[in-house]
Amino acid sequence: MKTQACLKTPLAFVAAIILLCPSAATAAATTALVPPALTPSDNAGNSVTIDGTGAATCAGSCTTMISGAGSPGALTWSGQLGLFTISAASGQSKPALSPPQINLTLLVTTGSWSGSTSNPVLHAMWSDVGFSGTGPMTMAVSPLIPERDFNAVYTGYVDNTNALFGTGTTVGTIGPTNIGSSTTITGAGPTSEPFSMTEDVVVSMSQDASFTVSFNLIAVPQPALALGCPSASGESGVPYDSHLTVRGGIPPYSFSISGGLPAVLVLNPSTGEISGSQTAAGSFSFTAEVTDSSRDSGQAQCHIVFTTPPAPLE
Repeated sequence: MKTQACLKTPLAFVAAIILLCPSAATAAATTALVPPALTPSDNAGNSVTIDGTGAATCAGSCTTMISGAGSPGALTWSGQLGLFTISAASGQSKPALSPPQINLTLLVTTGSWSGSTSNPVLHAMWSDVGFSGTGPMTMAVSPLIPERDFNAVYTGYVDNTNALFGTGTTVGTIGPTNIGSSTTITGAGPTSEPFSMTEDVVVSMSQDASFTVSFNLIAVPQPALALGCPSASGESGVPYDSHLTVRGGIPPYSFSISGGLPAVLVLNPSTGEISGSQTAAGSFSFTAEVTDSSRDSGQAQCHIVFTTPPAPLE
């Protein structure tokens, strides 16, 4: 952990707590970063990038006070970034938090300025890779202290390519808003594993303003892959049509069968449908297997009994 002299600025307070975060200043460098990674930047071209090792790289008007990696999956940074004094930028991800979620806490102050300087804008991003789970995702914004001297936009992303700061799928956007009331939305989740989670917060503040908020983005854990058998009964000479059933996993699925299924019964390997006409009564046992797009697999021991249909009434 590194410590440097602290720069003082008149107060205007910003705090953000973030679960599940992109910035132009870091786009070119993300391939070299060790995840998870945190990237505060401003609209004057100043930025700092902190990767999973705790190393901080400043650009422009930026001074690091503290930078380091605590427990696995946790980062902390504080310092001066343009007009912003960031007292704490602390991120958490797996294994510090139960996946799939990430958390960012920001404590920021700004002060007064002279002349025609426009309001500074802080852009905070927090991202990690290697998550498992399925949608939908939930985004929740909850103010810690009601304030109105800000204008904020919150955006959550998941990325099926597992890219750090990936923005492949937009979970949702809350804002622009300066209303200090809680908001929760549900949006699209990942469709493949592993995936990355990114949260983006953009805040514009006036002089001597305050901003406090909790921003959460959480994915639903993926249910375990499970396979169910088709109908266990049929009649000889009568068309049989039933399906293997799947719970959990990530589509698309592929199906296979081994063992004593009669040759006249045909499996559709894409849908799990078993169909055909068995000509004689009998009992048949077989092993069915399903594999999902993440190469996870499940099996079921199945049994079908074919009986002779009753003779027609004369």
